[in-house]
Amino acid sequence: MGQSQLTEKRIQIYEKVSPLLNRLYCYFVYVGDWQKHSPAAVVATRRELDHEMHINRYLLDPEVLTRMKHSSTYCLSFTPGQEKMRS
Repeated sequence: MGQSQLTEKRIQIYEKVSPLLNRLYCYFVYVGDWQKHSPAAVVATRRELDHEMHINRYLLDPEVLTRMKHSSTYCLSFTPGQEKMRS
């Protein structure tokens, strides 16, 4: 795979995962349409994002995957009672 093909594929991956990332971002920082999404929907979004990132991991820079892992750890560590605020 040439560099231009790799770049094109990475753009396709980004176009697929960027709406998922945005949905999660909105939910965890309480902006945009975060109230439209239930905790179950957020978990489903995260699973879909994980799936897309995992199947494309060999095409992505390792730093992207490292940052995804760190953001997941941060965003998914709820404090007691926090999930009740979002229901």
